[in-house]
Amino acid sequence: MNNAQVRSYIAAMLDIDVASGDGPTLVLNAMNLGGRRVWESHSWYGREVTTDLALVAPYSTGTVAIAHGGTALTGTGTTWTEAMTGRKIAVGGIGNPP
Repeated sequence: MNNAQVRSYIAAMLDIDVASGDGPTLVLNAMNLGGRRVWESHSWYGREVTTDLALVAPYSTGTVAIAHGGTALTGTGTTWTEAMTGRKIAVGGIGNPP
């Protein structure tokens, strides 16, 4: 069904005269409302966008070392603070932070 056929079908269903007055607008509103209901009733791929917003400046002072498979970092020349707890880290330029 193409757009014109859908408009004609909706106009007939709602008994709207599309040749005069507000008919075309009423049909278009009905199409938009129906489309919106379909769109909002599903979690379509791409409908929701997730992004990270950095509210603090990136930190790049010093170097870190980590053993293969390890979970602890050793910092050299760093000045980490308690306020940095929970921040993400990029090792060797690989990771989420820019």
